Amino acid sequence: PSKINLGQTSSEVRQIMGRDPEQRSVKEEGGQAIEEWQYLTNYKASIVSVITFKNSKVSSVQTRRR
Repeated sequence: PSKINLGQTSSEVRQIMGRDPEQRSVKEEGGQAIEEWQYLTNYKASIVSVITFKNSKVSSVQTRRR
């Protein structure tokens, strides 16, 4: 996800990642939709990259162990 930048759209992220996320969730917060996509980016080490969208644009990118 080093190519994922703040402000990118979901279609740009999908194109960069080359696939749909393994897990996807949507919630509403303060009247706006918050969408979270999770990609398993390192199977051996169980590293998950979490990409959060606000107003359909990337607002954060995090990496964590599953």
